Amino acid sequence: MDVNSIRAGIRAFFQSLGGRLREMWKLPYVKLYLAAAVVLTLVFFVMTFPYELLIREQFHNLEKSMGRSIAVGEIDFSLFGNSEIDSIVISLQDGELVLKDIKFNIAINPYTTLVKKTLRGMISIQDFRYTLTDTTVTAALKSDFDLAFPESGPPADGFLKLELNNAFLKGIKIKDFDVPPIKFSSIRGDSTIQRGNLRLASMKIAGPDLQGNIHGMLSLAKGIASSNLNLTIELDPDSRVLEDYAILLGGAKKNGENLKITLTGPLKNPKATFPWTKGGKEKEKDRPREKGKAPVPETEKDQPVED
Repeated sequence: MDVNSIRAGIRAFFQSLGGRLREMWKLPYVKLYLAAAVVLTLVFFVMTFPYELLIREQFHNLEKSMGRSIAVGEIDFSLFGNSEIDSIVISLQDGELVLKDIKFNIAINPYTTLVKKTLRGMISIQDFRYTLTDTTVTAALKSDFDLAFPESGPPADGFLKLELNNAFLKGIKIKDFDVPPIKFSSIRGDSTIQRGNLRLASMKIAGPDLQGNIHGMLSLAKGIASSNLNLTIELDPDSRVLEDYAILLGGAKKNGENLKITLTGPLKNPKATFPWTKGGKEKEKDRPREKGKAPVPETEKDQPVED
């Protein structure tokens, strides 16, 4: 076969191609047909994209970054209306997080979702259950969010609105006192995330057992349990739980002011500081004491014991 003749044939084809394209461009409706072809191709791509595989891949990446097992049940994804996941189970070091009957609606934009790593939408969980050693939290959860994720780890920027209804908390201990189970009608909060720090402007607590507000900051870590807390909890002094534990709270309920408790340290093992404490040590004048016993006078402290 003559190579030169092949080259000549290829050259002639490309030389004539330009003229043919110009002639085709003069045909009626050609621009409309081309535009329709592009649009239909994009629609086909969006409609047939394997979103379920993408969602499972994101959970797989989260599993690797957390170092914890994540089991995801059946996924029913819909471009129009709510999508559903029947269950998600996340194993923790001393417990687990179980989410059941999950409905979500995420704004689908390939550039925003895949390139900018941003998730925007809403989610509702009919059965939210968090257990850690002896502590259990259950609730129905709803959330609106707009979160930007880095290559790995928790969200770095965005906002998060959270609402829990019919919440139930049990297994809490305060200074070796077992707090009875607490029911909440609702817990609603708004927060923003900047550079990996979640700032909680306000989280309102309402219910038959406890009322109050929570505000502060949570520094997010790759391992959620290692995230650092700096929260202030303000509780209504007339809450039923506080009435039941008046001796424990001692002089904290004064002048009808809210009881303030600060939580600091890692989420998995936070440190609670109460109004009658300073630097982690109780002040003698405010320390709860046994009924019928008077506080030890300052002049008698540190006195030698006589035989």
